[in-house]
Amino acid sequence: MAPKDLKGKTVIVTGASKGIGFSTAKAFAARGANVVMLARGKDRLMAAAAEIGAGANPIVCDISNPDDVRAAFAEIDKKFGRVDVLANVCGMAILRKIDELSDQDILDSFATNLFGMIYTTREAIPRMKAVGSGDIINFSSESTLFPYPFLGMYATSKAAVEMFSLCSTKELRQHGIRVTSLICGATATEFATSWDPNEALRFITEAAASGELAQSGADKQQDPDDVADVVVYIATRPEGQILNVVHSRAYGVGDTSKSVEQHRLAAEQHS
Repeated sequence: MAPKDLKGKTVIVTGASKGIGFSTAKAFAARGANVVMLARGKDRLMAAAAEIGAGANPIVCDISNPDDVRAAFAEIDKKFGRVDVLANVCGMAILRKIDELSDQDILDSFATNLFGMIYTTREAIPRMKAVGSGDIINFSSESTLFPYPFLGMYATSKAAVEMFSLCSTKELRQHGIRVTSLICGATATEFATSWDPNEALRFITEAAASGELAQSGADKQQDPDDVADVVVYIATRPEGQILNVVHSRAYGVGDTSKSVEQHRLAAEQHS
């Protein structure tokens, strides 16, 4: 069976202004898809869309806000009238130990990583049903396989993403809609740049000392463009084939001592 053709298809990518989301939007646009790029920050989103050029369609949207999501899909309806692929890439991680979490930390973690994905999926489903097929690709994390200290909310929310994907598959397969969990390993992005350097040092030191960093290989990172290729591969599988769970990670042995030293220097510069 031949891979699915993306030309003229409508693809929605969340978190599309940077990192893996931007690489994913770029990869789909290069294959002739109409890519709807969703992100919160207007300036960065518009710059990212301009860099991609043809096929990029930016919509400012906070996926943690269900009204924002409804408005974005209404705009998609007007412009394209269909949805073929939804890549739920957007995610965030707050670096805190459980007893240090604020109420807002907890709410923000689940609002972005889990609720936002549910909101976009809820909107995509009837539109995919209307065309009789679709692909929903939900980003999870290796933190569900290698739980780290300080990242309890991130890992818990991503574990819920995986269960939601399994439940969605049961409901949607009769409609020709495929749902995939993409477990993504450490990737060279700006994901951790919002972390306080001193907190990051505390985290990386404890993770390295406990052996969790070496076990997971998180100190060795993959390229976001390579992850984007995996997303495109999933969405182009022939009709009748589904990849329920895909695990993408860098291959090889990293250097935990180097990771600790890099974070130590960053903390010194911050102080």
